Amino acid sequence: QASSKHRTDCTLVAGMARSVLALLVAAHVLPRSVTGVPDASAACDAEDQSFIQRQVKAEHAVVREHRDEPDAPPTEQCDMEKDKHGCRVSHMRRGQIYDVFPGGGTACLDSSQPYYFQVVKGNPRKLLFFFEDGGFCATRVQYLSNQFCTRKPRRDTPYSGLLNQSDHRNPYRDYSIVRVSYCSGDAHGGNSTQPWGLNGEVVQLRGSVNAEAVLQWAKSQFPYLTNLVLGGYSAGSTGVQGWANRIIDQLGRRCAHISVLADSGVGHLFPIASS
Repeated sequence: QASSKHRTDCTLVAGMARSVLALLVAAHVLPRSVTGVPDASAACDAEDQSFIQRQVKAEHAVVREHRDEPDAPPTEQCDMEKDKHGCRVSHMRRGQIYDVFPGGGTACLDSSQPYYFQVVKGNPRKLLFFFEDGGFCATRVQYLSNQFCTRKPRRDTPYSGLLNQSDHRNPYRDYSIVRVSYCSGDAHGGNSTQPWGLNGEVVQLRGSVNAEAVLQWAKSQFPYLTNLVLGGYSAGSTGVQGWANRIIDQLGRRCAHISVLADSGVGHLFPIASS
């Protein structure tokens, strides 16, 4: 809906509408004769962009004001390309957060920041493999707004909820944690380049490359798991749904207990039966 003063970002709305229609057609909920939503990008202007950015900032401010989360603790760093042991979990101190830099083809939207994931050593037979949140960028407009997706790993991310090892109510408090950081704007599923920069510079969407690097490290470090929990929030929820089968195949073959927790992001729909 549009007010008399401002309009909603038509590019974002049209793009989302086209995606939803495509899903409904593919699921046979709507006939293939549906023509979709026309490209409304020509109708968007600077006022739309300014409005949506102010709205997003206001929403983020409200969330930050009301959430009760512990501050992010200090971290230590390990570079897999420089560490002769490949950043073994056995060399890490229990309860300490480590930023692990895998190198290789991993990348963030912000090329000035190398990709890293985080590890907290706990019980070596129990693992919580968690996909971080951080929005989604499907268009150049969304990328340039700097509001729709995270461009670089966030060092201020709190360890709350099921990641909080100091909360006695948390059933996973003794688990080792592998946290898949998110800075690719693609819900942990992309592997492409796009000319989205201000002057047409190419940016990298390497979410699948990043996640695969984290998975292969975890596979080498946790060979005797009995309990495996996969989780993700928002964009991370979409990511864990897309990655669950592969991670279970790689890490969970010996596990007696496996759970998948997808929080606040339905990225994959069950097929709908048709005649």
